[in-house]
Amino acid sequence: MTTQGSDLTAGGDADAIRADIERTRAELGDTVEALAGKADVKGRAKDAVGSAADAVRDKVAHGTEAVRDKVVEGTEAVRTRPAAASAVLAGLAAAAVAAVFALVRRRTARRNALARLRRRRWLAGHR
Repeated sequence: MTTQGSDLTAGGDADAIRADIERTRAELGDTVEALAGKADVKGRAKDAVGSAADAVRDKVAHGTEAVRDKVVEGTEAVRTRPAAASAVLAGLAAAAVAAVFALVRRRTARRNALARLRRRRWLAGHR
């Protein structure tokens, strides 16, 4: 009758067990690395901010290029048809007025939202 200890040390069984242990260690290391990556909230946040910043840069570059193209078109129109200059200037003025209107409206909405938030906090504190 052979004991279990002698079976483990006999030939290929010990090598198979060692290989299994090494494979398990490697899998465990990969699992720990994946968990550490998920636990690294700061690193993940930096990656997300970097991705968002890249997207914004791309959109700004595209918008800048579109505006540049429109300015070139307007300049060419003014050169070829001086009467078009007044139309271009009127369009630019309308765009400027719309931009100012949007900024004022956004600022007013932000102020109103802050005022509502302050009232809610004040009311919550005095109940």
